[in-house]
Amino acid sequence: MANIYAQVGDLMVFFEIDSFIPNTAQFWELFAGGKHPMVFNGKQGYRVETRWIATRWSQGIIYPLKVFGCITEKYESMIKTSGAECAMQQLRDTAWETELGVVKWEPTDHSVIPGVTLGKAPNFLYQPCWLRAQNQGNFIFGQGRNTTWQISEKLDGVTMQVYRVRRASPFYASLPALPENCSPIMYNEVGRVGVCTRDRDWVDSGESLHWKTAKAAGILDRILEMPYGSLAIQGELCGATINGNTMNYPEGKHEFVIFGIWNIDTRMYLPVKEVEQMCAFYKFSHVKVIDYAKVIKYANNMDELLRFASGKGKFGAMREGLVFKSLDGATHFKVISKEWLGNGGH
Repeated sequence: MANIYAQVGDLMVFFEIDSFIPNTAQFWELFAGGKHPMVFNGKQGYRVETRWIATRWSQGIIYPLKVFGCITEKYESMIKTSGAECAMQQLRDTAWETELGVVKWEPTDHSVIPGVTLGKAPNFLYQPCWLRAQNQGNFIFGQGRNTTWQISEKLDGVTMQVYRVRRASPFYASLPALPENCSPIMYNEVGRVGVCTRDRDWVDSGESLHWKTAKAAGILDRILEMPYGSLAIQGELCGATINGNTMNYPEGKHEFVIFGIWNIDTRMYLPVKEVEQMCAFYKFSHVKVIDYAKVIKYANNMDELLRFASGKGKFGAMREGLVFKSLDGATHFKVISKEWLGNGGH
């Protein structure tokens, strides 16, 4: 293995918190020392966690790029074909999780696991994963300084999507067959309707809390009449039994709170104000919007931005943080509250 000690000017690879590194990765020994492996989705590995080091919270781990041959080989090839400047931009814009075998760790909430599934979530759906502000600092306070953002509360829930795929869509044929005697709400003359989490496509069997919550929200009653061809309504399943109820939901209460709508046909998010207006029209619950503003209205540097993320959520509990989205919905990042992390958040 290459020397893991960095020097000034070295390019670095950053593993943000909640990165899960399986013990089958070629560089596993970098993470194996000092902690026993954990199991996530049936695989042993290491989860990068928030840690208090000296006088600051550490929200990730970095190692020199030279340690990871799978990236350096591609980077050198990009330099030859595209030039140094373009290659550097490509290097920074690529997440590299596939090459590294890294996946996002999420807590297992056994209260919502029971139910029947069709298997994995449809691969044509975009799975939301906002980058942390610390990864985007140069952009936020540089090129993005004059961007107007939708600033909304970040919810501590389980990400889920309610989707509608029309029969005419090229994606319709890729959906798995439905089980016999399944709920008629899942199919009709228009196409298919489904509810999925990041890794599972759930059947409306009467057991799934995801389906129950989507029905209670009125989404299953209105999704067929909504505009656009095929779409996915994205949000968080929040409630009293979710993630230890850090949001202080009343006992027995659950809800699906929408933060975006993905146009499956165009592979793009709808503009954020349009999503908010659609939720108001259909009487769907939308994530709380703090403001539409430029970052510099609240912060001129990362420390100020992290302080701004702290505050109270909808039921008076400490909020997880904030999410910033550009008005067209294409660019987004999250800011996690240091106080929330210090109180056991992840």
